[in-house]
Amino acid sequence: MHKLGGGAGQGCPAPFFSTAARAMNCNDSPRAMAATLRRALWIGDKKRNSSGGQPCPYLRTLCRINGEVKSAVLHWTALGLAEVRINATKVGDAMLAPGWSDFRKRVQVMSCDVTGLLRPGPNRLGAIIADGWYCGTLGWNGQRNHYGTHPQFLAVLRIELAHGDTITIQTGPDWEMRSGAVLESDIYHGETHDARRETPGWCLPSERSKGWHPVHVFPPYEGLLELKVNEPTRVTETVTARQVTEPAPGRFVFDFGQNLTGVCRLRVQARRGKILTLRFAEMLNRDGTLYRENLRTARATDRYICSGRGVEEWTPRFTFHGFRYVEIEGLGKRPKPDTLQALVLHTDMRPTGSFRCSNADVNQLNQNIRWGLRGNFLDVPTDCPQRDERLGWTGDAQVFMGTAAFHYDIRAFFHKWMRDLVDGQREDGAFPDVAPALLPWFGNAAWADAGIICPWKIFWHYGDRSILRQFYPAMVRWIG
Repeated sequence: MHKLGGGAGQGCPAPFFSTAARAMNCNDSPRAMAATLRRALWIGDKKRNSSGGQPCPYLRTLCRINGEVKSAVLHWTALGLAEVRINATKVGDAMLAPGWSDFRKRVQVMSCDVTGLLRPGPNRLGAIIADGWYCGTLGWNGQRNHYGTHPQFLAVLRIELAHGDTITIQTGPDWEMRSGAVLESDIYHGETHDARRETPGWCLPSERSKGWHPVHVFPPYEGLLELKVNEPTRVTETVTARQVTEPAPGRFVFDFGQNLTGVCRLRVQARRGKILTLRFAEMLNRDGTLYRENLRTARATDRYICSGRGVEEWTPRFTFHGFRYVEIEGLGKRPKPDTLQALVLHTDMRPTGSFRCSNADVNQLNQNIRWGLRGNFLDVPTDCPQRDERLGWTGDAQVFMGTAAFHYDIRAFFHKWMRDLVDGQREDGAFPDVAPALLPWFGNAAWADAGIICPWKIFWHYGDRSILRQFYPAMVRWIG
């Protein structure tokens, strides 16, 4: 049975997407949303190989709206990652949504006001889904499918018409699917996009159904469906390369001047079928080539196959990298400075503190700290953003969160992460060393103590008693 977790406790920041549901004025309380979502079905592509390296499924349905739209709210989630579109326009600006939670216990629900995307007559609702943390590569042993074997999508669109009627569109067997231009996507290994396979109108009402097939309906999800309580991951800054070098023939290295977490936006004009390969690194060898040994098994490589239709722009959807340097191979000529731009990705927390003094070295140290925070606060507080790890280490989080609280408002971020931590807590009270719990390590001093220290520090910095109330039983179990 689908369940919906309770909202944030009293004093906790309200869910960042709840305003869309309230604006709808249609009684979309957490309980009402749960009841609505229970009637929807999880859909995807069962025939897709679960061993990795497979194209991302494209899903869609057609609906007709008979009248003027007064308001509309879309509730959606995914076991994996999804990009949702209505009439070819992306819904919202979140990236890597709905994020990472302990999928054995709960999945986060996105809720967005989509009134402005709908119109009277036929409308198309669609989504591209990817493995993400759910069934992609995770951990340093190359293992996949930690939570399941196939990405899945769930959605309910509720539309209130001006004349009073309500229309509900939900995922089910009437949806259709096919593969598209995203040939492969993995958080560690990168994304491959074949622009020759693009059909820009795939999510337009006028697009025909040739080549589309019925979706597979998966069994109900047994965990909690919970409204996302922390800010989404977004592009928070665009960085231009400081210089471009050619340390080896045909291999051009862009230096963005700063280690960051994110992806690159590619802008290029090339012949049809041209393969461009982007490799990411944080350091260079002495000869100016990329140093990538620290990545271990993570390929950290994106590939783009050109369509040949004039100037092309592409940004990966379902991966991220930790890098300062990006090597591009396959151009055949020296790139322009705007061929690549770095897009910084992290949980879009509100900045709260700044520091500057008369000592340039101390100022730089503070900037390094701030960039380190931005690079590792991506839905969970990770240890690193680049290699085959990127896990929510509890020891790292509890040591650093005091500093983080100076720079950003981290209340919602840590409310969400504490749920991940408690979801992984053993019956005997031992907290895991990483959250979401992925490793068989529990109850270690300093690491597991994050279950006590983190809620206390949130209270200490913000006077927020709700996090203590909410997680006090779990804290008591660990002390016991």
